[in-house]
Amino acid sequence: MSDFEKYNMPDKGLFGKRCIIPYGMSAQPFVYRIVNSGIKSNYWSEVPITAKTEANPVNHGEEMEDVLIVVCDTLIDETSRLVRVALKDVEIMND
Repeated sequence: MSDFEKYNMPDKGLFGKRCIIPYGMSAQPFVYRIVNSGIKSNYWSEVPITAKTEANPVNHGEEMEDVLIVVCDTLIDETSRLVRVALKDVEIMND
């Protein structure tokens, strides 16, 4: 691979992979698609994901975690909501 090809091929991390996150009051497993990874943050939504936690991520003060940006993996469109979740709270699926 030439230097030019390497330059145009950034590491995609977990982009595009699916993960399972507990959803709703019954904590049913639900499939999400990862759209960004490799982020360290103190700001993420608690699981199980609900309409309330999805819209109101929590500031965890000094606590820093690896965070993913995910989207529900069903019928992704312009109205889909991106959610910040801690990597420790998800199960990455093998595709």
